[in-house]
Amino acid sequence: MRAGVVLFFLLVGKFTGKAQEVYVYEGRNPLWTDLLVNVQNGYVLPGHTEIWSEAELTVRGNSIFKGFSESFFDLAYTLENGKLYPGESKFAGDILYTIKDRKIYRGNSDFTLDLIYSFRDGLLYKGQGVSVFEILLTFEGEPSEAELIAILLYLEYL
Repeated sequence: MRAGVVLFFLLVGKFTGKAQEVYVYEGRNPLWTDLLVNVQNGYVLPGHTEIWSEAELTVRGNSIFKGFSESFFDLAYTLENGKLYPGESKFAGDILYTIKDRKIYRGNSDFTLDLIYSFRDGLLYKGQGVSVFEILLTFEGEPSEAELIAILLYLEYL
């Protein structure tokens, strides 16, 4: 009976207590040696690093902060209604990117010619992404929109 209770709590802890993790690899073959970045509990970490204090960016809700910080002074970007703004700005003229249906467009647009990347099935494609040759990144785990943007910013894709 005791073993059953312990097993129950271990399983509950495994499925509820584990932080969201995302691993990003270059190209279409996820090899551990090709790990570019990982996200643990909103902290964007380079390569195989697991030490949160070495985070390059921190994602909290729809806010992206510089480094290992959640300070107002380190707010780099805000994602609101599918629009990415610098800092805490909400001016239409400041919109850097638009995210709609897991597609990323340049500026305040969802026009096909402004499409930069498409994200689907754990893969990031250049443009519409109709070919396996257009796969840029492979993801293990499902990033939030803000985490996806933070990853692309860190990797200098945006």
